[in-house]
Amino acid sequence: MTGGLEKKSAAAQGAAQRPQWLRTAGLVCKIVLAVLAGLLLLYDAYMIAARLSGKPMPRFLGVASAVVVSGSMEPEIGVGDFIVTAARGEYEVGDIVTYIGPDGVSTTHRIVAKLGQQYVVQGDANNAPDTFRPSAENIVGKVVLVLPGFGNFAAFLQTPLGIFVVVAAAVVLWLLIDLFSSPRKKRS
Repeated sequence: MTGGLEKKSAAAQGAAQRPQWLRTAGLVCKIVLAVLAGLLLLYDAYMIAARLSGKPMPRFLGVASAVVVSGSMEPEIGVGDFIVTAARGEYEVGDIVTYIGPDGVSTTHRIVAKLGQQYVVQGDANNAPDTFRPSAENIVGKVVLVLPGFGNFAAFLQTPLGIFVVVAAAVVLWLLIDLFSSPRKKRS
């Protein structure tokens, strides 16, 4: 009778475990997931605080982002696209830039000319240049990335429900990674 118990005990001790590489991959995935979720939450908190303090288009590490709400830059940049701008020391004719106008509204248009310290900007789909001529101080940055159609999702991620979804998704992924990468005992 003890022989049978010893066999089960030995079988339980030597139960099939996940390979070491799978456990390591799971740990790496957890670390990456935690860092990404943490950065997204930090970014969201910073952007919410900056907007509450009155900044129309706050920068995070010199980079700003926005969701496009008009078709003035069609076909290159469309409504619902997500744009990322980076501050530059100088801007050139042909650059697509985002600037803050006198009304506090951000606008993304192409530089078509430079007159002294001011830039003449115009939307690609517009017939005439903008009446406001921004200077370098008004320009948030040059558009360096356009993610077509990603704007609505990005805007959602900055809402309380979006933040909750990110946290919930991170927890679910964490549990799934844990489930598949942890050693498990063989069932008899």
